[in-house]
Amino acid sequence: MALGALIGANGESEEGRHALVALGGRPLIDLQVRALAAQGVAPIVVYPEMVDVELEAAVMRLKGEGLPVVLVGDALEAAARFSREDRLIVLGDGIVPAPEHLAGLAGLNRAAVVALPDAKDSENFERIDLEWRWAGLALTSGEGLRSTAKMVGDWDLVSTLLRRMVQARVALMPIEELGGEAPLRVATAVDAQPYEDRLREAARGDRRDWLSRYVLFPVEQWLSDQAAGLSIRPPLWQATGLVALLLIMLALASGPWWSVLGVGLVALFPDLVARQVARRRLQAEQPRWPRWRRWASYGLLGALAWRALPEMGLAAFSAAGVAILFAASSDLERHRRPAGPRRSLWLWHWRPMLLVMMIGVAIGEAGRTLVLLAALAAASFAYLHRREG
Repeated sequence: MALGALIGANGESEEGRHALVALGGRPLIDLQVRALAAQGVAPIVVYPEMVDVELEAAVMRLKGEGLPVVLVGDALEAAARFSREDRLIVLGDGIVPAPEHLAGLAGLNRAAVVALPDAKDSENFERIDLEWRWAGLALTSGEGLRSTAKMVGDWDLVSTLLRRMVQARVALMPIEELGGEAPLRVATAVDAQPYEDRLREAARGDRRDWLSRYVLFPVEQWLSDQAAGLSIRPPLWQATGLVALLLIMLALASGPWWSVLGVGLVALFPDLVARQVARRRLQAEQPRWPRWRRWASYGLLGALAWRALPEMGLAAFSAAGVAILFAASSDLERHRRPAGPRRSLWLWHWRPMLLVMMIGVAIGEAGRTLVLLAALAAASFAYLHRREG
């Protein structure tokens, strides 16, 4: 039996259609479709009753990325997209799904209605009875959807399907059984604020060095908010950051100090923006990008040694070699035995290294900066190695 999905998208407020409310710079329908697709759901049918240009454009962008989504404006057409035997996740209008919720439903082999206790913080969810409200998620069959579509008339398809499931005494599943974050139902930008706060908290907690977590984060957040609505995909942001690191090598080797500062400031941000954009699109960072950035950071040490050659002679390359050796060893040790999220912030990382380089070149102390970096890399390795021992 295949697993498909039906997304209700007919709700509207004074700010427009609920499905188009921005969450992290992307419309809600974008998040809903990506979250379902991540669970292997196909097809994903978006049913708004009345199709408008903005919603159609959002769905077409998702289809252009290869996601199995289709927009229909007729209940019978929506039902025809599924076979009678298909299992079907129903996602209500304005619902922000958690991956844990969808994964739990995808693993069920029986019909279920996910429910919230009737309380003050669940007042904007649809009531089921005196004790429960609908959490905006259910699992049914293609046959159940077909029979509902035949009788729906002018009624709302998703609400009618829910009522029929409740009347048929389909089991209510408390949302706590699925785990994950508390569900959200959004109709306006104000309703989306809790999701925005979750994004910011997750992004800050994901930062791997002290500079990006405590100093750069406000600027990174602003850049990510601007970038989220663009069509630029995360790999392009990653590639931009890598190109900037390569340009810094040239600036370090022979350029004036202001070129190192200018390109260095640019290079600090693209990979951070890429991760935030990827998170908002529910995409993981590909492992090749961190690996390439580490290799580029070793190249930066070599370029700094070339700049320090008149000052230190061949000893500059010896210092760079020591720094690269201890930096690479620190990276290996950290992967073998993580030092914990807090302590790892202060260990060797290419971004603080670049900041030290920028300052050192600006004050005309390339040689001493290289020696300092070698000492920092050695200290990082010594801490990790001693901790392991």
